[in-house]
Amino acid sequence: MSKNHYAVATMKKMKIDNLSGIFRHDFRETDNHKNQDIDPSKSNQNIELVADHKLRKRDVMDFIQKHRVGSRKVRRDAVVLDEWIIGSDHGYFAEKSPEEVRKYFSDAIGYFAQKFGRENILYGNVHLDESTPHMHMGIVPITKDHKLSSKRVFDRNTLREIQTEFPKYMQEHGHEVVRGSEKSQRKKLSVAEYKHAKEEQKEIEQQRIENFDREIELNQREGTIDNVERDILHVAKEVDPQNAPQDTISNILEWLKRFVQKLKKRLEEVTRREQNVQRQAKQLKQAKKELDVRNNALTRNENSVRFLVSVLKQQPTRKMTNQELLLDKLSTVKDFVKTYDEGKLEKELGKSLDQSIQEIKTFSNPSKVPQQGLNLLNQTKDIKH
Repeated sequence: MSKNHYAVATMKKMKIDNLSGIFRHDFRETDNHKNQDIDPSKSNQNIELVADHKLRKRDVMDFIQKHRVGSRKVRRDAVVLDEWIIGSDHGYFAEKSPEEVRKYFSDAIGYFAQKFGRENILYGNVHLDESTPHMHMGIVPITKDHKLSSKRVFDRNTLREIQTEFPKYMQEHGHEVVRGSEKSQRKKLSVAEYKHAKEEQKEIEQQRIENFDREIELNQREGTIDNVERDILHVAKEVDPQNAPQDTISNILEWLKRFVQKLKKRLEEVTRREQNVQRQAKQLKQAKKELDVRNNALTRNENSVRFLVSVLKQQPTRKMTNQELLLDKLSTVKDFVKTYDEGKLEKELGKSLDQSIQEIKTFSNPSKVPQQGLNLLNQTKDIKH
């Protein structure tokens, strides 16, 4: 039985900060590659099927600005590009002529153009300088209602459809490739063959993605260093009095002044934030202190009330009339409140107590002092403490 070749189509979501590294890798902007699978001597054989120039981050952002509705700025964490890696296994391309290899990737672009719009495909870069030919194809995820949304354009159902439709489309255009995970394909293979095929396809895709990710990361770092170095050399050259006019030096100095001003503003902002934190910490400390004071006061109050209750519960040491008993207990309450209030007895409460004491003292028949008042005080005996 002939060997099955699989149609490979995997996608990576790219944000704004990823673009420089992607294009550095895709358009081979350096000959110093960390990916040992790349042969720089063959890079001139690579094919670009869509773009007419090497793309930059600005190209993607300009396209989005032109085709997206709304004036809101694109978020830094938004997915601005979905890059597809299209290919098959090494054995498949080893049997093909250069024209057939080109047709394979051209037809692949045809499928994605038919499904997502050719205008949204910004590039299709075929790499022939690696051991297995493959294509990096970039699609800007613009919806039918002109919104930027990778989640809507490439949702889960759409990704499943691609894995099913893409191999069929390629078959219809004369390419003998299959979907490795298709259930109908499994029925044509033995268990051992199916498992081997699945592992082989998984290994191919995983290795390609890992190599690509590693290359992108390294290219981003190298790109940042190269940009800084280039800027430094450019400024150094411009500042050289022999090569630069006076207005150029003035412009550079003006830029440095603005840069220092920005740094000062950032420092002021950090200082303000630090002061706010310190002020909040001080407020929290003061609030905790106040809570501690209130807690201690409540504890003292509770103890004082318990002491008053215990005093009111005490039985008189001698026989007393109701009048004498009420006067004794009211005097105890008055003394307690004075002590508790640190000598600042409220006028209204003090007046009420004094009035009650005076009325009891002048009651015409002391033996008939209303029992209700005495009972009210005696209820404190039932208070639990």
